[in-house]
Amino acid sequence: MKHTKRLTLAATMVLAGGFLHGPAAASDLFLVPRHIEIARGDGTTIDVVIWDRGQGTNAATLVLGGSDCKSAEHRQWTPRVVEGAPTRWVVAVDKEGAGADANVCGPTYEQTSVESQRALDVIRAMTRLKRELDLPATGAFRIIATSSGGMAACGAAGATTDVSTLALLSTAGGAAFEADMRQVTQDSGGGFAEQINRVMADPRIGQTWLGTANPEIWWWSALPLDCTGQLDGWQGSVLIVHGAEDKASPVASARLLAETLEGRPGVSVDYREMAGAGHGLFITAEAKPEGGDGLDITLTWLTARPAP
Repeated sequence: MKHTKRLTLAATMVLAGGFLHGPAAASDLFLVPRHIEIARGDGTTIDVVIWDRGQGTNAATLVLGGSDCKSAEHRQWTPRVVEGAPTRWVVAVDKEGAGADANVCGPTYEQTSVESQRALDVIRAMTRLKRELDLPATGAFRIIATSSGGMAACGAAGATTDVSTLALLSTAGGAAFEADMRQVTQDSGGGFAEQINRVMADPRIGQTWLGTANPEIWWWSALPLDCTGQLDGWQGSVLIVHGAEDKASPVASARLLAETLEGRPGVSVDYREMAGAGHGLFITAEAKPEGGDGLDITLTWLTARPAP
């Protein structure tokens, strides 16, 4: 599906008191995002959304959501990233057909939903954005990825020299996704182990599993993956934030990823385990724990990282 062509604007800022009085928080600004479409070889396109904050280091904070099909513009925590990012640019690479409903994807989503395609989409976007935004040739991107979006983040970071900093929220990633799924479903009944075996061996085209946004072909492509292997050879700073009570991604897998990466040359690891937090890390909760939610922790950590 080709996206409906949107009016392409330079990212615009409208400030109540004018920009001449110095930098302001993004909440004091009206930010009009710029959309660019990047063509794939099959005629479908990637929709990339860009916010120009007008301040910060000449780098980009790239946001990747989880397995649902909600676009970044409809995620309630995106404005917090735009406000708190230490980079001039905030960028989102949405899935094909992403929109307001997390459970509804575009009509051609299934043909583009394999996990390797998502990582390739991120790489294509970074390559284009380096030209569009005049970013540094290497290390220009800081990625914030949530849940399964962390797999694409790890794939893009490990395959390029473009990612200097990586924040993985509720991703796990130390073991293969298959092993993580077996662990979190082992007491659930319903023959989950057999279903995992069947999906890995014979994914059914046109069918979904565990949610309408998750085609079986995506599960087939994602279940063998982990971040450990995909980040082989990568160098940079990584933050891993995981809920101690996460029932969707096992905390043991996040701990394993941190332990594995800590032994690699050129990799700096900061592991944060949030007591009482589940998969959402309190990001959308009304009340935050002391010290902030998972996104607060991430933005504070990113701001403390030196510019690439």
